[in-house]
Amino acid sequence: MGIESQKKYRAFLIIILYFIIALLGLDSYFYSMQIPLHSFLMTLCLAMLLTHICIIDSKIIGKPLPFFSYVFVFIFFGIATPICIVRAHGIKKGVKIILLHLVGFFFTQLIAVLACDFFLFSGE
Repeated sequence: MGIESQKKYRAFLIIILYFIIALLGLDSYFYSMQIPLHSFLMTLCLAMLLTHICIIDSKIIGKPLPFFSYVFVFIFFGIATPICIVRAHGIKKGVKIILLHLVGFFFTQLIAVLACDFFLFSGE
């Protein structure tokens, strides 16, 4: 794959990532209402997606991850993803990317929960 097609693929994966984050927000909303959803499956998808984004991002930047580290990134995705981003982009830009996405994740979950609350309970 060329660099441009990899960048488009990374953007597509990030869109899917935000969709999964919105589903996790809805899952936490319904969990507070004692309605079980499949949060383990969504967390597994999140781990696989973040691992794949780290692999693609490091290839685009030109600092590919060693093949044996893919499993560690998958297992410890909460810690390994920021490390991979900082490793690929540098400290300053990596921290900016991480903080930007953390704010985006928060607002995505907030919007999903507020929209669900509005549409489910607007008739009462």
